[in-house]
Amino acid sequence: MHMRTFDFMRYNMKQKPNMQESRKRLFGKDHEHYHLIFDDNPLPMWFFDPETLKFLDVNKAAIKKYGYSSDEFFNMTIADIRPPEDIGRLVETVKTRQGLQNTGEWKHILKDGTIIQVDITSEMLLINGKKIILAAIHDITRHKLTENELRDSLDRFHQTIENMMEGYQIIGFDWRYLY
Repeated sequence: MHMRTFDFMRYNMKQKPNMQESRKRLFGKDHEHYHLIFDDNPLPMWFFDPETLKFLDVNKAAIKKYGYSSDEFFNMTIADIRPPEDIGRLVETVKTRQGLQNTGEWKHILKDGTIIQVDITSEMLLINGKKIILAAIHDITRHKLTENELRDSLDRFHQTIENMMEGYQIIGFDWRYLY
């Protein structure tokens, strides 16, 4: 199992009054690098505890996309942004994951109740002997809608062709018969 280890930080899961304190405990004097790599990343990202599923930190893009403040995220778990039917799969995925992996497509619920479809890539990290997971979230909602519209259009096209009363031929630009 491949895990990145960070020995330069002091990390205590039990005493975190807020997100800023959590960052300082996670990254110590390397907080500036953390800010550039994590907080200003254009993709929504977060750290969470694989045992409790609690959010440990979220970046600006996650706050903007999901509509929750950092303090609201800090008091939530990753299960809180999932529909109930996905919780079992979520728990099983977190339990069995290792190293860097794409955990696939999921549904997430924004603060306003909107459900989006996302693709998640995550990495298991080891900080002073404590496992945490970094997740990068890619919203694929628009892509999925376009895919479904294309599929529906193709189905309508095939249905129209199949139900024509007269004969038909479809010829490609190279004069070969296609249909």
